[in-house]
Amino acid sequence: MSCTSLKLLICIALLICLAPALVAQKGDRRFKGRYESDLGQGKKELASAYQWMTSVTADKQYVRRTYFPETHQLIGHVTFADKKMRVNNGPARKWFDEGGLRSEVTFVHGLEEGIYVDYHRNGAVASTGTYRRGQKTGTWLHYRNDGTLYKSANYRAGKLDGPSIRIDSLAGADTIYYRQDQLVDAAGETLETSDPGPMELMPLFPGCEEFLVYSARKPCADRKMLEFVYRHIQYPPRAREMGVEGTAVVSFVIERDGSVSEITSEYGLNEDVRTEIVRLVNMMPVWEPGIQDGIPVRVLFTLPVKFGLR
Repeated sequence: MSCTSLKLLICIALLICLAPALVAQKGDRRFKGRYESDLGQGKKELASAYQWMTSVTADKQYVRRTYFPETHQLIGHVTFADKKMRVNNGPARKWFDEGGLRSEVTFVHGLEEGIYVDYHRNGAVASTGTYRRGQKTGTWLHYRNDGTLYKSANYRAGKLDGPSIRIDSLAGADTIYYRQDQLVDAAGETLETSDPGPMELMPLFPGCEEFLVYSARKPCADRKMLEFVYRHIQYPPRAREMGVEGTAVVSFVIERDGSVSEITSEYGLNEDVRTEIVRLVNMMPVWEPGIQDGIPVRVLFTLPVKFGLR
């Protein structure tokens, strides 16, 4: 059974800071040459670690490749303009842990430029749109994994601007309008947004039931969610020892009864981190379910968790 068009990316920049013996950007001599066979003619390895390799091309393009280390599956390929690898310049691609393209975009002098596409695990396009100087512009389209369109939104200079259409297979299409990220009516008049109304209510992490108004309960629920993650997440010992770093991503569904299901590691960094982020979500309590047009619905969440060593 497919999820409703309600979908949420929870941006939790959870940085777990420990003090390892390794400094990631300098590499680790234990893994010198580990991924060198992936380099073509005219490319030279600069440094390697358990999960990554940096290299330089004959025309001085600097590349960082990230791998799922247990399988040597390439999961990230980013091009830089400078040796210190601070300014993205060129194509940037990510893959799922088991292979299969996850996203692709091009950077120009550190900013996204041109077409962006990300994909479902089955290879179908999940969303696509255009960047101009690092900001979303024009129409962005969002698709279910069966290829059907469920949402379109218009942007100008990185802000929602114009009609945003939500398409439901049963209820049809609903259109709302934005002007510079502000919700407006069809005539362009600003609408009151203190509460979202009956059309859509996202699921809420429990612990804030004393707040009766959704607009007050939601920020409280977001804080409770963050506290839960901080309290329960652990840096796996082997991942720490091997210097594994980066942003892991786990997805899950909040069911109509608030239970958590379909937990999937989308981007696990390595086997230990993948196991840990799935364990974390498995520990979650029952949520308040999402509501659409007054009816509980299934909602897909995506949770990034950043693992960092310093």
